[in-house]
Amino acid sequence: MKQNQMTGMDRRFLPQTLSQVRAVNLEEENAKYLITGTGIVFDQVSEKLWGSFFEIIERDAVNDADVSDVICTFNHDFNFTLGRTSNKTMRLKLTRTAMEYENDAPENNQTISDLVMAPINRGDVRGSSFMFEDIEDYWEEKDGVYTRYIRKIGKIYEMGPVTLPAYSQTESNVAKRSFDAFIEDIKKNEETKISRYMANKAKREVMMLQ
Repeated sequence: MKQNQMTGMDRRFLPQTLSQVRAVNLEEENAKYLITGTGIVFDQVSEKLWGSFFEIIERDAVNDADVSDVICTFNHDFNFTLGRTSNKTMRLKLTRTAMEYENDAPENNQTISDLVMAPINRGDVRGSSFMFEDIEDYWEEKDGVYTRYIRKIGKIYEMGPVTLPAYSQTESNVAKRSFDAFIEDIKKNEETKISRYMANKAKREVMMLQ
């Protein structure tokens, strides 16, 4: 088991079945909506990332995370800012299985209504995603299968509805760098074992010749 501490922006798109997002109509006449969704799921195995490893976010990973100014956006596009925790238009709820969010959709905004709320209402947009930083993780390998466990998230920057909530669609290289470092350590350990074996073998052969 290898543990790492890394700093860098990471992005995760959750499996669609776990990250459903919906719009609740609070006032039919004024089309006032509340966007609700699941931003982070705990103790769930991701799809295979980069074709190399799986990932699990541990239940306590967000316990000390900075969520003072999480921004709710659509498709990670800050041109479509829907709310934020710092002004209480976005609120987070932590359960045993997930971190959920609810966001007051901007009112009287035709662009948001047409490009964000309409696809959510139709069911075209069904999932959520989030961006975070400062990771403490560790790795395990079993029968050639590598799994990364995220133990600690330092800060959550953004969370909100996305069109393609497939976990494997992540664009961040933070996890990839962590995986590469893990594999490099495994290689070094194997090289050390081989070197020790060859050295001991050479000693035994010398002793047999004496």
